[in-house]
Amino acid sequence: NRAIGLSERVFPPWLYPVLQVHDEIVWEVDEDKVPEAGPMIYNIMSYPLKFPGVEQPLVIPIEAKIGKNWWDMTSYNLLGAKA
Repeated sequence: NRAIGLSERVFPPWLYPVLQVHDEIVWEVDEDKVPEAGPMIYNIMSYPLKFPGVEQPLVIPIEAKIGKNWWDMTSYNLLGAKA
């Protein structure tokens, strides 16, 4: 995955992927850094995929959730406040 490969070189040391399963990546971020981390994660995950012979590039939508554990996860807009 592009995001996993680039994260080590592009992101600050406090922002790192913990787990990747299929098309999902789990990031561990201190709570006070979430507003700063959101746009960085969005920018590395949201990029156009270009295919030969196809004029319009494909941009896969990004869904994010935030929480202290799996049970308490809520939707989160990576570019702003909670969705």
